[in-house]
Amino acid sequence: LNGIKATRLMWQSTQLFNEERKLLDKGIINEEALKSSFHSDSVNRLLNLEKDDTLDEEKFQLIKKIILVGLTKKEKERVNAKHFIRTIEALNTSDISVLASCYRLSQISQWTDAQAQQTYKVPSNWRQQMVESTGLAAKEMIEELESNLVERKLLTPPVHISPQEIQFNMGLYFRM
Repeated sequence: LNGIKATRLMWQSTQLFNEERKLLDKGIINEEALKSSFHSDSVNRLLNLEKDDTLDEEKFQLIKKIILVGLTKKEKERVNAKHFIRTIEALNTSDISVLASCYRLSQISQWTDAQAQQTYKVPSNWRQQMVESTGLAAKEMIEELESNLVERKLLTPPVHISPQEIQFNMGLYFRM
């Protein structure tokens, strides 16, 4: 590893270790969780991402959070955390930014009266809000990234009802 990469890896490892220690000191996790195969596999995956130069700060923070939450679960319940880590490994920074923005914006949008039909209405300026939230250059980029995430079944496809309204159907998977 070169000097910058080694420094970054050491800083990230220290950050994860410190947060694990805080959880241990508070009694939220135990020593067994830190000795679990989930922990060693997850940390190894994180280190391999760093070694392959595919780990940026946003991806690191997400995986770190998943590891920390996974450590609070019983071994059988950690399967979802492992799946989430593998999913994040396959995403690039723009994908993560779009998913995070979709989630943030969906939290301020309104459920409609059609909640029983599991539809979700968002403002007509959804794409413009996504551009502002992600910092990406254009609505077309957002549409392309959303389309890729729909193909991966990480987002539900939008249904354009009118120029003033977009809906998302909550079916087999969710708009995150």
